Amino acid sequence: MTIKSFFFIFIAAILAWVIPACGYEVGTHTTMAAYAAQDSILSKLSTLKQLGLKGVDLYDESQKFPNSDTLLGFGVSNLMTISALIQHGAAFEDNRRDIQALYHF
Repeated sequence: MTIKSFFFIFIAAILAWVIPACGYEVGTHTTMAAYAAQDSILSKLSTLKQLGLKGVDLYDESQKFPNSDTLLGFGVSNLMTISALIQHGAAFEDNRRDIQALYHF
């Protein structure tokens, strides 16, 4: 292996390690999360009742909860439907790039 080849491989390895990889845009992740929630067991009204919640769908405005920004003191009180909370969580996870790699999986 020549010094040129070694240098090229070394630089490529450094760039692969330093440049963060993004599989998809934040908006795509929130959309995927909404579809996943809609097709999950959370869409069954009986399941929500078993969890002690109202037996209404994920988009019903009569059942709202505070989001993580509110609970962590990062924002004003913002109550959201279950579907909106799931989408907010997907965006929140993606927007924490600096430290998220330490907590993911």
